Amino acid sequence: LLNRSIESVLGEVLSLPCRLVHQCGKQPDHWEQDFDRLTNAAKALPPELQKRFHVTRFVGSEEIGDVYAVCDLLIGRSGAGTVTEVCG
Repeated sequence: LLNRSIESVLGEVLSLPCRLVHQCGKQPDHWEQDFDRLTNAAKALPPELQKRFHVTRFVGSEEIGDVYAVCDLLIGRSGAGTVTEVCG
C-alpha cells in the first residue's frame, strides 16, 4: 500500500525541494514487483525529477547508516528491526 501511495504522488513529492530514496523490498516471485512499477514510474518523470529519485529493493547494512544520517524525514514500517535501526 505504501509503495503504491508513493507511486501515485511521485511527481508531486519530487516537485518539492527534496530527494527521495525509496526502498520497496521484493514481493514473492509470482506477484507484481513494486520495484518494476516504481522504476517505470521514474522513467516517466521529467529528467530533472528523475535525478532526485532512487528506488531500490534493499538498502544494505553498510549503507543504511549513511542513508539515515542524511535523512530529514523517514516514512517506514514500524517493525522492531526498523525502529531499532532508526534509533541506533
